[in-house]
Amino acid sequence: MPKTTQLVLTLRSKTGVLAGISRALADAKVNILSLSAAEAAGRGKIRIVVNKPTLAKRALRKARVRFVEEVAFAKRLSNTRRPRDAAGPRSSSPSAMPPRLVV
Repeated sequence: MPKTTQLVLTLRSKTGVLAGISRALADAKVNILSLSAAEAAGRGKIRIVVNKPTLAKRALRKARVRFVEEVAFAKRLSNTRRPRDAAGPRSSSPSAMPPRLVV
């Protein structure tokens, strides 16, 4: 299974924190491929996999966001198309969504 770099950010669980991180990455032209978030006692742990880890680390440092790197295993899953009724697939069906990256 292919390995990838996962960035783990520990932050305050507060309105706008995730938006600020997303803005910093977007300004650096970095795409988030996978995101996982958990919260306990007012602190949140966000795990992200990005398309350009070097640029993401630079952008996060510039935004004064502390993070650590972890190795993660990645598997790309494709959505399977299920037979539908004569009306055809619905817009919210899994077949209308792009493949997912599972970390």
